Amino acid sequence: MDPWAQRDMFRMNHKSFRPVELVDEETGTEDIILVEYLKENVFNAYHKDENGFMNSILLEAEVEMNPDRPDDLIVRTKSETFKVDFYLDSNNIVTQLDYEGAPLNIYVKPKKLVTEEEADSGATGV
Repeated sequence: MDPWAQRDMFRMNHKSFRPVELVDEETGTEDIILVEYLKENVFNAYHKDENGFMNSILLEAEVEMNPDRPDDLIVRTKSETFKVDFYLDSNNIVTQLDYEGAPLNIYVKPKKLVTEEEADSGATGV
C-alpha cells in the first residue's frame, strides 16, 4: 500500500509540518520555516508570521539536480522554475550562494539525533 495514497481522516485533517530553524549568522536571529512533505521529492514551505498566520513560501515545489551542472539545484513549482547555486566544501558543509555568487549568511540549525540509550536516560535532541 502506498502511504501517500492513504486518505484517512487523520491525514486529511492534520497536516504534518517539520520545523526547520534558520539562523542568520550576522544577527544571530532565528526563524522557523514549516515544511510539509507531499511526495518523495515534493513539498510545501510556510512561514508563520508574528500573528500566527501561515504564509506560503513554496507550494508543490520539486527539487532536482541540474543534469548539466552538478553544483546547482533546480526548484520547480507549478508557476516557476529557478536554480539554486551552492558549493560543498571539504568538510561536507553546504553553502547556498546568492544570485551574484556570494555565500548567504543564513544556515539551517542542526538538530542532534537521539540514540536509544539517550532516550531511555531522558536526554533530548536539540
